[in-house]
Amino acid sequence: SVFSMLPLLFALAAMLALSASAELPPSVYEQRQKAAPEHLVIEVQRVNIEPGEQEGQQTVHAVAMVRTVHRSSAGLEPGALITISYTVTRWPQDYAGPGEVPILQEQTETVAFLAKAPESQAFHPAAGVMSFSEF
Repeated sequence: SVFSMLPLLFALAAMLALSASAELPPSVYEQRQKAAPEHLVIEVQRVNIEPGEQEGQQTVHAVAMVRTVHRSSAGLEPGALITISYTVTRWPQDYAGPGEVPILQEQTETVAFLAKAPESQAFHPAAGVMSFSEF
């Protein structure tokens, strides 16, 4: 009967819910890096962190100087100053989901995989947790 299958259906639904928010495989981040419109090396000049719109969120605004351009759909050149804006969420310890984009540190040089926000002049991370790292 249908009722005898209920425990199996609940177990399947729980597994799907968990896998939907699981960490993504490295190949997904690698693909996102390759698809990012901007592949740069930046020097982070200034970082401002504000409370986000929801509890546990922080909004990061960084100003960085472009050092090296590997690829730029926006036509960026070395020496350009850019703004990078994004939100990070502090999840519970047992949260199983994609990693958070790291908060940039002032006076550091890093690779950056970015996309330009259509509604502003700011850029945002384009490769999730691997937006400021290379494989």
